[in-house]
Amino acid sequence: MDSFLDLTTTDGRRFCIRPIQPDDRSHLQSGIQRLSPDSRYRRFHSARRNLSERELDFLTCCDGTNHIALVATAVDNLGTETEGIGVARFFRDPTDHQSGEIAIVIADPWQGSGVGLAMLTELKRRCLSVDVHRWKATVDSDNYAAIRTFTKVGQVIQSQSTDSRVHIEIDLKVQQT
Repeated sequence: MDSFLDLTTTDGRRFCIRPIQPDDRSHLQSGIQRLSPDSRYRRFHSARRNLSERELDFLTCCDGTNHIALVATAVDNLGTETEGIGVARFFRDPTDHQSGEIAIVIADPWQGSGVGLAMLTELKRRCLSVDVHRWKATVDSDNYAAIRTFTKVGQVIQSQSTDSRVHIEIDLKVQQT
């Protein structure tokens, strides 16, 4: 399938990136429950552990244009997906069609291994193909790894801090060097 990327982490583990599907509901729910409290808070800005059935429907049924979501899954030696390790998603801004909100979460044991950058790079490719040129994200101000990863995918063109969070806008057409 052409939408399946087979990749390797910086430390040699194999994973794939593909569009999320409705049958990923249970993996999404269990993945959230397996996150550390810190990772869960960084993603949801709350201590949330479960998603409602309605939220699961919404988060797993994407149109590929206004709502794009990718999953990363661990892959064993036989090429079989074994567990969910990350989700990256984009929601188009209804008032600015070239922009939208993004969010990403990577399972704790996979953080820092290149999975997040690979997911954002693929999400960027898909967003550019549907005429999206800017992302907006809200990140905890001390989440330096996420902020650094965003700067590898595009140029941060705007940043505003409020309390303990940073609101950033990323120009996807300008590649950082």
